[in-house]
Formats: sequence, C-alpha cells, structure tokens
Amino acid sequence: MAYQVCIDIGGTFTDCLVSNSKGEIAIFKSPTTPGEFEKGFINVLHVAAEGYGLSGADFMREIDLIVHGSTVSTNALVERKTVKVGLILTAGHQDILVLREGPRKGAFQWRLNYPDPYVPRHLTKTVAGRIDARGRELAPLSLDDVRKAAAEFRGLGVEAIAVGLLWSVVNPAHELAVREILEKELPGIPVTLSHEINPMPREYKRIIAAAIDASINPIVRTYIEKLRTALDEEGFEGELLLANCVGGMMPLADMIRKPIYSVTRSSSRRTA
Repeated sequence: MAYQVCIDIGGTFTDCLVSNSKGEIAIFKSPTTPGEFEKGFINVLHVAAEGYGLSGADFMREIDLIVHGSTVSTNALVERKTVKVGLILTAGHQDILVLREGPRKGAFQWRLNYPDPYVPRHLTKTVAGRIDARGRELAPLSLDDVRKAAAEFRGLGVEAIAVGLLWSVVNPAHELAVREILEKELPGIPVTLSHEINPMPREYKRIIAAAIDASINPIVRTYIEKLRTALDEEGFEGELLLANCVGGMMPLADMIRKPIYSVTRSSSRRTA
C-alpha cells in the first residue's frame, strides 16, 4: 500500500497526517525534539508505522511523498538568531536599508519609530559602477572595490552576503560579476543576489528581501541537510517537498537556493 505523509513540527508535538492509497486518513503525534528537530520528525514516522502494524523500514519504503511545513527560518527571524550578513550596494547608496521607502502614511509625523537597519552600517560596503534604468552601463564595476569588500567581510566574520546593485533587474551583469568574485575570495560563503530573489524595481523591497534571504541561508541549508540525511538513514526513497510561503511546495534544492520562501507568518508558538 502506498502512503503520502504531511509533517508539521510544533512547540510541543510533531504532527503527522498520513493518507493511504484507499483514501483513508490518520493522524499521529510524537514529542518535538528542540535543537534536533529531525529526530522528532523520524520518531513520528515510527509512531505512524506502529499504527499501521509495520516496521519503520517497511513503512518508509511504502511512502511515496512527504510534505513538510517548517518555520525554522521564521523562528530565526523572530528570535533574532540569524547569521551575520554583509551587504554590498552601489556607491553613494549605502543607506537604502536606513532610509527604506519613507513613511507611506503620515509624511509629516516626525516621531515615527524606525527600527535599526536589517544590516548595520559597518557590515554594509559599496562598490563603484553603475547601470541605468535602461540597462546601459554608465560606469564599469570596480573589481578592486569588490575584492576590498570581500577582504573586510572576511575580517568581520561574515557568514553570508547579500548584493543589491541599482537596476540589476534590468541588467544583472554587475551583480553576477560580484558573485563570481566573492565565490573566489570567500569560498563557502553563500551569496544572495537581489535580482534573483525579488526582481522588482523598488530598491528597498528588493534589497531587504536579499538581506533576509542571506541571513537565513545557512540556517535553512543546515536544517534541510540534517533532515535529508536522517531520512536517507531510515531508507526513505520517496519525494520530500517543503511547504513554502505562497501556499505551494518546493523541492529541497530550490528551497536551499531561495530560503526566504520558507518564511511564514509568525505565531505565538515556537515551531520548526
């Protein structure tokens, strides 16, 4: 008999909904294992196997699909436990995350509470070079500036980098060149390009999305890799998909490439 499984990890229990090829649905629970959420994930599958009178190995072999909804990235953002991010912007525009878009309402309310920029000034570097709104190169990208930023990030212990250059949505050549240099100078450090994550003209929205994506990239990647390893060790050979923030599902490789899609609306409970 074939099974399809949905798993959600809550603050107290890990819930598992199983649908079999007859259309029958059953729900199982197991205690959540904070810090090692993949263990609770595997445990609840064993509980489900017992419910069907199967060994864990036999149940795993008969599962066609597992869909997993995770809030590990949301927890990291809410609890401010993201990684240290470096940000590269176009020269002269280092305060995009400070100025944001200005107050959309109440333009003359001077006492509005503005939070600190998502990436602090000392972790924000700028590079010379300019693309215009038609995608024309007005000034070439300064490769030396990029290498200098990489060296400074190395000294600061940056764990991920976001790149947001002007008009990259029209011509991404400069952003792509920056990533190529960073990958050589800082191997193993993930780089998020703004035109790939949120390709829209609005500079603040595009760049804040890139910064958030970079800040959770190592966290989401580590979680997914640990979960995939745990399932491999159990003999699972079916498909594993992760629920995303737009109501769909994504393969593991796509979620690792764009972890911002794993961010969901926060709630009062702690989940993973």
